[in-house]
Amino acid sequence: MPINKLSAKSLDSDVPDKPLIFVVEGRYQNWIKPIILLECINKDYDAVCLDGPATRTECSLGERITSWDSSQILLHLANKYDVEKSWSGSTVAEQLEIGNWLTFETASLGPTAKYWVWYSIRKPEDKNPKAEAKMLADLRVQYGILDKHLSQPGQTFIGLKDRPTIADIAIYPFADDPTMARMGSACILSTSNTIRATNYGIDGHNDFPFMIRGWHSGKIGDINARQMAVAHTDIERLRKGCVGGVFWSAYVPCPNENSANNFSTDVHYESLRATLQQIDIIHTLVERYPDDLQLAKTSKEVWQAFQSGKVASLIGVEGLHQIANSASALRNFHRLGVRYITLTHNSSNLYADSANAAASHHGGLSEKGREMIKEMNRIGMIVDLSHTSIEVQKEALSIAKAPLIFSHSSWLVKYPPFVSRRVSQWWTYYSISSSVTWHPRNSPDDVLDMLKINGGVFMVSFLRKLTDANNPTLSRVADHIQYVGERIGYEHVGIGSDFDGVMQTPLGLEDVSKFPFLVTELLMRGIPEPSIKGIVGLNVLRVLDEVQNVSEMMKGRGIEMLHDWIEPIWDEQVREEVKRVRGIVE
Repeated sequence: MPINKLSAKSLDSDVPDKPLIFVVEGRYQNWIKPIILLECINKDYDAVCLDGPATRTECSLGERITSWDSSQILLHLANKYDVEKSWSGSTVAEQLEIGNWLTFETASLGPTAKYWVWYSIRKPEDKNPKAEAKMLADLRVQYGILDKHLSQPGQTFIGLKDRPTIADIAIYPFADDPTMARMGSACILSTSNTIRATNYGIDGHNDFPFMIRGWHSGKIGDINARQMAVAHTDIERLRKGCVGGVFWSAYVPCPNENSANNFSTDVHYESLRATLQQIDIIHTLVERYPDDLQLAKTSKEVWQAFQSGKVASLIGVEGLHQIANSASALRNFHRLGVRYITLTHNSSNLYADSANAAASHHGGLSEKGREMIKEMNRIGMIVDLSHTSIEVQKEALSIAKAPLIFSHSSWLVKYPPFVSRRVSQWWTYYSISSSVTWHPRNSPDDVLDMLKINGGVFMVSFLRKLTDANNPTLSRVADHIQYVGERIGYEHVGIGSDFDGVMQTPLGLEDVSKFPFLVTELLMRGIPEPSIKGIVGLNVLRVLDEVQNVSEMMKGRGIEMLHDWIEPIWDEQVREEVKRVRGIVE
């Protein structure tokens, strides 16, 4: 439920005993907590956003407002509306335990962390070394108490062992990442800043079409795309996740994963046919759900979809093996709406080396690969560098005329040594540094720096082994985003989930409905809202525009198209006969 500006109409309620939550506009997470509780107990409510400061006691209509500490609001709402007392405690012993942890948050952990954030992020010019040292020491003690408690056998949640309570909601920014995930999809953060930022959301890589191919052999008539529990994606969850647009991947596997040296065209014909089937699945999906989905080939069409309340449906292809060594196929893909193509997938091809290849075939790009990038620039096809070797990335970034993207890649950061991973998310800003986990899909700093010069976008994926093989969580995904943003600028960061292209995703990002949680995490870290709008979608739209501009420039300069080699079908005798019949004299 979006939070609206205060108005007389918004105070009217047709539902008896319907709570009205007044939210002071801002980015601190406390005002999220009562809304989470009401969502969890399925209590209908209204939420109204006030412009004034937290100390305001009267709304613009002259009605007095009672302001409470967020923990007291949680306790009040739970006592009043949670009939089963599941969230506030059904016995005196449970209530005491929950109360202890509410006090812990209200009196110690919350205020100390709040002021630490203020000193470290909000007001960097006001830093006081002695004050920071005192707060840091206090926080270490408090985190230690919480971490020791959560490490006890069977202590799944904070207040009680067997279920979440208002103590978990009160302390969730400091708690074990899985805690919020276990509360289920009811915990949708209906907040003004989150919704406002997420509404521009474009997922740079989603494999739902391949899920349709795999689970239903491509038979769209057999599926209900509004509700498809086996997938990470369906229309209902796209709506719940405030997703404004998706690059649907028309992915098919490499044909030569077991014969990696065979780049012949004959081997790739089946990949071309299967790709056309996948593109057809995407078009058919849009046609069958016209009230929800809208095909988009340009940023203008994406904005039209935003304005009509539909999910803009763009298309990407995941590997040049899918064009069967044909520039003609590339151009026809573009005519069908494909707007980016990944140079490789998990095997090398005629054009480029894959990051996952056992050995380098071309030392980066082949000559045909360099020609293909030029042709992609000429027709307005975005070049995607995910899955490619580092040598390919560097060479492509050095020769491309238009911005490039990494549609679903990742970068790993490390935590300060004194902070356990369980409670690390509040410390990410404190020490963000270089990679500590190697993976062939990772890109080093110098590639990121080249991408900045190129003007492209690095879209962070949700692939567990790239996020953090040992601790894949929403918080770690945010670490990747923050690292890349801090190094090369948030205008060069995006999100490419890889939903339905992986078996499991990070905790807290189980499906497409969870995007608002990630946006809220980024807001809580102090990343400005305009930057987050860029991260979730506007940056890749900029690239889409700039790639089109380069295409128009190259065509205007008369840059010749890349031709396929076509074996001659007429010999000289046939040619002479054609000239004779047509009366052509040379």
